[in-house]
Amino acid sequence: MRLLAYMVENGDLVIGLGDPRRVTAVRTERQPDGRDDVVMEFEGGQPLRLDAEDTVSVRRSHRQTPADPPRG
Repeated sequence: MRLLAYMVENGDLVIGLGDPRRVTAVRTERQPDGRDDVVMEFEGGQPLRLDAEDTVSVRRSHRQTPADPPRG
């Protein structure tokens, strides 16, 4: 699926930028001109900085969080 960069979460698999890379951290940084950048860190490899409104292809992680209802 394609998501705006600011919607990517830890555990998502970013695809379409070469080898698929698992996201380990995501943060937003405000730039002096008022734009927001998203910085994604990955398992092995360099961080990626994108404009918050850029789109990326991801496979969403299906991990369950405490706030999620039980599946099944």
